[in-house]
Amino acid sequence: MSIANHFRYGCPTVRSIGLLAVLFSVGFAPCSALGQPAPGGGYIVDPVDVTQLQNKSKVSAILRKGTFGAGEQDMFDKYYETYALARWSDPKTRHLLTTFRRDLDRDLRTAKRGSAYNHLRDLILTRFTTTASQNYHRAVRVNAMLMIGELNEAEPAKLAENPVPHAAALQTVLLPAIQAATQPDAVKVAAMAGIARHARLGAPMPPSVQTEMITLVTSETAPGPSADGRAWMRVQAARVLGAMGSLGTDGVVPNAIARMVADEPLRLAARCAAARALGELKYGGAGWRSAGVTVLSLRQLALDACDAEKDGVLRRRLASHLSSISTGLGGNPNDPTENGIGPLAGSGSGPQFVAGLTASLGALEALLIDESLDDLTLTERVGQEADKIRALAP
Repeated sequence: MSIANHFRYGCPTVRSIGLLAVLFSVGFAPCSALGQPAPGGGYIVDPVDVTQLQNKSKVSAILRKGTFGAGEQDMFDKYYETYALARWSDPKTRHLLTTFRRDLDRDLRTAKRGSAYNHLRDLILTRFTTTASQNYHRAVRVNAMLMIGELNEAEPAKLAENPVPHAAALQTVLLPAIQAATQPDAVKVAAMAGIARHARLGAPMPPSVQTEMITLVTSETAPGPSADGRAWMRVQAARVLGAMGSLGTDGVVPNAIARMVADEPLRLAARCAAARALGELKYGGAGWRSAGVTVLSLRQLALDACDAEKDGVLRRRLASHLSSISTGLGGNPNDPTENGIGPLAGSGSGPQFVAGLTASLGALEALLIDESLDDLTLTERVGQEADKIRALAP
């Protein structure tokens, strides 16, 4: 689940609403709770010079031109520093943070690249690095971190092209935010959205990212009000590791993700996300000695997913879970470098067990798209197929 698109474009999708719920659970305050004093004093509020609105058309012209003329940079800086960026902390406009993010995104896409673009991006990064780490309202800090995660080296020349995420944002802000004990979980959740975006778009990732993601994936989710946020960060960390593809030294990456798959107290969706990440790793000819044991964990995960539907199957939910498990087992059919852990399960009865599990997963997926089955029949058939999985001899 990711709210980066929701906060960037204001689109109330199911995915964005899901992560919004996570942010609420880790302390992201709704508008009705704005103005609550922070421990030890009030929130920082930057002065806003509304007279700078008169320069908006001039700033837009600079962005379209892409360069600064004589004296224009001072006016440009003053517009953003005393108005466009300063207004984020104003309690009276806190409900407009989504709009403010969209405005900055539009300004960056107007410039696309060049000196004016680079200057604006650097202004945003510098200002919001401070905003996200100091005593601003939690909603302001979260949105500032989300904006940092969306920064690019330049905007793509064509709509069909992917942007190149801004490397400095990852190395100087996003990753340190995850490591900082002083950062609230809500801000860390926002930073994870940015890290996941970098990984998903194939940006170069320093070794410290892998180390930190392994730490998150293998951390236990303690019960309490922040449990959902911590679990979501574990999911995002697994996705980052999957997108990076590396096994790490001595298989440290799949070993870490496998622990998450087998973590039965964790929610099914989180364990299934970990299963998908296993299938996205690039094993090549290296092999993985824990593959056989982890195939058994995938079998148990499939059974748990089916058992969760025993009182009535929700087709979309079960299909999503099974798709993730199938990816973990068999990899990505569109990418031969992501071949899953099934082929690594060893000799003896391993290949036969993998073949049986693969067949049952395929049969379950076929049942879920068979619209001729009524709800009762579908539930019974899913239970029968689960029994076949349970009877498989490893």
